[in-house]
Amino acid sequence: MSKYPITLPGHLLNSATGVGSTSWTPKSDDRDRIDYIFYKGAGVEAVNAAIIGPKGSYAKGLLSTSNTEKDHFIADTLPWPSDHKGVFSTITIPAATTSSNNSLQKNSSSEIKVFPNPGSGIFNLETSENALAQISITDLSGKEVYKNEMNLSSNSLNTLDLSDLPGGVYFLSLIKDNNSQSIKIVKQ
Repeated sequence: MSKYPITLPGHLLNSATGVGSTSWTPKSDDRDRIDYIFYKGAGVEAVNAAIIGPKGSYAKGLLSTSNTEKDHFIADTLPWPSDHKGVFSTITIPAATTSSNNSLQKNSSSEIKVFPNPGSGIFNLETSENALAQISITDLSGKEVYKNEMNLSSNSLNTLDLSDLPGGVYFLSLIKDNNSQSIKIVKQ
């Protein structure tokens, strides 16, 4: 799979399985499937992408390896059990350190602390410097359930009201001054 899907499309459908044509439209080009790998986060980067499966594909009922010269394949010489190829990507995630309050910090000059944690819905954010922060909260499935901007002040309580959320485990992500921090919070 190409990092540049328009100029190097990385065709995926109807791989050569060794059992004859698997074409369901023998008069057309079956290579019409597009697979994606999504990633998000400060400093998170896809550094490599590849197609898993054989180089050959069926186009108009004929086995072909055309238009695959610039595609990166892995496992292309192994027996392939499917008529669909797969997508593989190497994604780098910046190193983080864990502190005693279950927070993760990345390149942060001022760590933000959340208390009480666990809490009943009202959480306090403590910081050593003033900053405008983007706040996002996701549940364990990765669904964003809260998003807001907050002016954090070092000399006062910064209150975050999550009383409308059901009890459970969440991830609080803060982005300020191009630095990010994620904190696991528990709402009782």
